[in-house]
Amino acid sequence: MGATLTLDRTYGNLLIAFTATFVGIVATASWRIACLIFHRTYSTSDARDALHHQRQAILRNSSSAAAGFWTVYQLAWTWRRDAKDVLARTLPALIFSAVSFCAFTVAGGFSSSISSGVGNEVLLDGRHCGYVYARGTPIDDAATTKSYEAKTIINVANHAQQCYSGNAPGVFDCTNFVRDHIGGTIDNQAACPFHDGICRSNDSNIRLDSGYIDSREDFGLNMPDDQRIFFRQVLHCAPLNTQGSARNSSTSSDNYTQYCSMPAITANGTTWAEYSSFTPNENIYRPDADIYLIFLSGNGVKFRKPNEDPWYRGFVPDGIRYLGNDPQRHAVVYRPDEAASPMGCIQQYQYCNADRQCGELASFTDSIAKSAPLFNFTLEAVWGNANYSGPVASHFSWFQDIIYTAYGLGTLLDTLGILSLMSRQSLVQGGWEHLPNNQWQIDITHWWATLLASSQAAFVNVAHGPTEPSVLAYTKYPQNSYMKEMCDNQKIRSTDYTSFSVFGLYFTFITGAIIILISYSMETLLYWLHQHRRYKSHAYMEWSADGTLQLQRLAFQGLGTEIWSGYTDAIPKTQHGCLLIDLAMAYPADKSGEATPENPPAVPAETGFVSPASGASISGSDPMRRSMDIGPGQSSLSTSLAPAPSPRTSNAADRSKSPPSSGSEPAGQLQSGDVAFQQTSSISATIAPAQVDVNSQQQPGFHPR
Repeated sequence: MGATLTLDRTYGNLLIAFTATFVGIVATASWRIACLIFHRTYSTSDARDALHHQRQAILRNSSSAAAGFWTVYQLAWTWRRDAKDVLARTLPALIFSAVSFCAFTVAGGFSSSISSGVGNEVLLDGRHCGYVYARGTPIDDAATTKSYEAKTIINVANHAQQCYSGNAPGVFDCTNFVRDHIGGTIDNQAACPFHDGICRSNDSNIRLDSGYIDSREDFGLNMPDDQRIFFRQVLHCAPLNTQGSARNSSTSSDNYTQYCSMPAITANGTTWAEYSSFTPNENIYRPDADIYLIFLSGNGVKFRKPNEDPWYRGFVPDGIRYLGNDPQRHAVVYRPDEAASPMGCIQQYQYCNADRQCGELASFTDSIAKSAPLFNFTLEAVWGNANYSGPVASHFSWFQDIIYTAYGLGTLLDTLGILSLMSRQSLVQGGWEHLPNNQWQIDITHWWATLLASSQAAFVNVAHGPTEPSVLAYTKYPQNSYMKEMCDNQKIRSTDYTSFSVFGLYFTFITGAIIILISYSMETLLYWLHQHRRYKSHAYMEWSADGTLQLQRLAFQGLGTEIWSGYTDAIPKTQHGCLLIDLAMAYPADKSGEATPENPPAVPAETGFVSPASGASISGSDPMRRSMDIGPGQSSLSTSLAPAPSPRTSNAADRSKSPPSSGSEPAGQLQSGDVAFQQTSSISATIAPAQVDVNSQQQPGFHPR
């Protein structure tokens, strides 16, 4: 998973929202870069039709991929019958804008994956890391440690019943551990785990195998790949025959069944008395496993129907039970065949290092001893007679200590007793109405789930440390920094906090910042290439001219305003104090959308311009003499400007009645087919049907129309 940043839920949600917004900004910047590439690709100095230039304007000015897609679609639809190759010329932009929009929409939605990729996983505070080590506890204090142990076991049993069962009622929370449950395999047709003949069946037993449990993915230790540890455990059980191992013993009032004691077996000349509560005989002895004998006693519980379960064995008639006071209502009940039906189980463990090199599958102690060399660990260190150092050995030592705190089958059954049996849920008024014939396998499956849940809980409990003051005196703490490192890297899942992948955050924001920087610096780079290298100058000039405000400037210049500066800037500007005519009124349209030269708008005298419908362009400030081409069959207007004694403006109503005339008019007055006015200049106009060349010297920034 790498490094993570953990925040509380409020700040985590803010970071997710900000990340999604940032992705949207990056999407806009990416679209801007793509539009520049498309625009420069299509740029040409040759004459092109309106569709080409409109497409260029769209690429230059669309603010987002969605806006670009819609406008290009409208462009294609409008020109579908009036331009050549409309689809071929618009499809690339349509496809790219659609793909870009979809891609960044998905990216925005999945931007939360920098959190959800980690899920609700957070790291525990490992400052109080440790576990209760009760061995050797004085008898007076044993009640304290046993009480703590019982609470822990009951909690993991509840978790197992809730989270390892497909039909659990859903009362408990299964989202604390990094895995809801640990999987594995269950073989309900397994062989007998002991010598032939001791099991009631040689092929209907149960074997449960966890497989190789990953210390990081399953237990939540957030360690690098080369420091992972794989752990495996196996539980193999079978109901046992008692023939030859039991005898009846009677007193004056009660009958008893005594199960024969079994001789001690020594391994390598040593019997570990402190690890053994009984000594198995040769029929059930396994040198490669921990062995458990579990006895099921009926204690007066009756079966209302015969049960052939090989462990419960409730098929012996035990008289008649009457229902109420009605002698006609009665039923036969049954009792177990065995006073204490035995079951034998073996439990095995195995450790593997990060390279998947494994020790032997063996008993708890032997599995550690057989795996020690794989972790630079010595047998002396296993028995506590030697020191060790280094991350690998320290991690393994602390790992197997944690597994030790995950209680074995014997401790679980001693603590839970009858609560460990799933059949107890069907017990009504001291009897069972019906139990399946494989109830014993259902019980063992629950034990197995409790063992796995105990392993999960052990890593979290050790990293968190004991919280009850009464057991702090019996707490064992990490012995070096490597062990403490494991405590500080224990993951859990919590809805109170949100963890983010630091790599994901870096990748998102650094990559996005680079894209944004490119989008805002590319025009400066292209300007420099244009100025100093003349690199694709026309493409740069067209990009500049197609900007929204530059297109607006060109529209105003179409009305005759030649007082602009900043032709390649983002923001062109006029001379100080210059007022411009309303473009919407300067280019009126009829209901069909076509421009009409009739009824042009009135123009305020102080603007210094006339409507283009008159065919005249007048400037009241520049000392220039201009002659403009109005168009075929129209008038040509020549103006000369000189100081006038007083301003004079023709009346629109009078003008509409006056026919155009040729020749010079008195200073300060202009007559044509449209409005004319002046501010401080004397104007003379000559109307003629032919073109007239430009007579004045062109000034910088002046483009004749």
